[in-house]
Amino acid sequence: MTEAEWLTCSDPQSMLEYLRGRVDERTLLRFGCACCRSIWPMLGDERSRRVVEIAELLVAGRATREQLEATAQAAPYYEGHLAGTGIHIFACDAAASLGCPDAWWAARGAAEDARIAIREAPFMENDPDPAEYIDAHAAAEAEARKQADLLREIVGNPFPPEGLARQGV
Repeated sequence: MTEAEWLTCSDPQSMLEYLRGRVDERTLLRFGCACCRSIWPMLGDERSRRVVEIAELLVAGRATREQLEATAQAAPYYEGHLAGTGIHIFACDAAASLGCPDAWWAARGAAEDARIAIREAPFMENDPDPAEYIDAHAAAEAEARKQADLLREIVGNPFPPEGLARQGV
């Protein structure tokens, strides 16, 4: 990815791919938490909300990785057992992703599942008409653009200024 691509990209997954190995755990978790906060109303299970809160505490240096992983293990995630409960399964998956031991995968999973949650929200309790499919996909694309902007805000510009790049900094 080039600097120009970074500055204009609307695909958070490709941006995260570029960042792999370039940013620290806290930065990645901060992004994942922000993705979960964007779908907070869909997190109908208190255990899922607690995962996000513990991840935020970890980012702030006030919780441990072990606490986050234990909290995530106690939270629901999709394996069929949430179907029909009125709890948005993809939103729960987004929160549960934060407990992944690899922060890059945690951020990637939270972002992707948040977009899926937004796309699938209209279909949770009714049979949609074709227009709702179009609206749902547009909402997911808008969320992807929002996530890309958020990632730029959190990370900044990961490309060194031209003079520093030549000096090997």
